[in-house]
Amino acid sequence: AKTPLGARLLLGTGVELKKRSKYQEALQKFDEALILLKQINSANSELAVEIYWRIGQVKGHLGDTAGELKSYEEAQAKGTSKGWRAAVVLAGVGELKLKSGKSAAAFQIFVQAASIL
Repeated sequence: AKTPLGARLLLGTGVELKKRSKYQEALQKFDEALILLKQINSANSELAVEIYWRIGQVKGHLGDTAGELKSYEEAQAKGTSKGWRAAVVLAGVGELKLKSGKSAAAFQIFVQAASIL
């Protein structure tokens, strides 16, 4: 169905696939959810933030650090910078910065994430 509920169902299916380590199938469901959100003009919704965050998680499991960071940055761009989703996305970006040896940048991002909550 071309509704936010349809996108949420696709997201839920993707999350379940991710839990079973079916990462490529999960990415496909997340992509379908994003396409649906674009079709109903909700591409900048909080649901989109969560989908991009989930995509980032899967990319991380697949070892695609660049894809993971890109997804988290996309989630940041789509969000309102409020609430737990924004804080979680920022924490993901902070973790990637820390892994890449950019501890000062990571610290700033973690402080920003904490200030949202």
